[in-house]
Amino acid sequence: NLGGTMDIIGIEVSSQSPTNPYILAIGDSKTMGWGCIDPAIKFANSINQLGSTVVWAGAADNTAEILASIPNAIKLAPKYVILNIGRNDIANAVVAGTYQANYQSIVSQLQAAGIKVIHLTPIPETTVSQTVLDTWVRATYPGQFIDASISWVNATHLGSDNIHPNVSGHRLLSNTIVNSGLIPASGNMIKISNPLDFTTNQGYF
Repeated sequence: NLGGTMDIIGIEVSSQSPTNPYILAIGDSKTMGWGCIDPAIKFANSINQLGSTVVWAGAADNTAEILASIPNAIKLAPKYVILNIGRNDIANAVVAGTYQANYQSIVSQLQAAGIKVIHLTPIPETTVSQTVLDTWVRATYPGQFIDASISWVNATHLGSDNIHPNVSGHRLLSNTIVNSGLIPASGNMIKISNPLDFTTNQGYF
């Protein structure tokens, strides 16, 4: 048994995350797959048919938090990043100019590291209006975005909380990403059935 006061001289942290994944999916709880019981169905996991995939997402993450974590994400050295962020900024009344500046800084850092960034437009929901964000992403990154609203029907693809995709929604998003043609299948595919989730917060959004 130990007692009294102790000083921590040093601490070592290691990670089992695979380096050099083909795709790094960066987002919030929607990307993390909150509410989807089967990890294999979550859209950010099931796109591993294109190549090895790692999920870098946390519940309630906003653009400022993701921006702070980008240096560590870059260390994984992915070939592609799928970016789906900004919704939680809107939900917390962050002004558009602020989250857009954060978003652009994230993209600039990723591109400077030689990573190709693909933008997944806001995943539809009925709780928060994402129109301004959606319009901005499409206008700022033409030809570099995947339209998450393709074939989307809220009654079919939205979960009971009216925020997160249900199983059908995840399957649709996965198919939309795979069929977009913006991310070619890797010639050296390594399927990861349960990619590592990086959760930085606890919450539901």
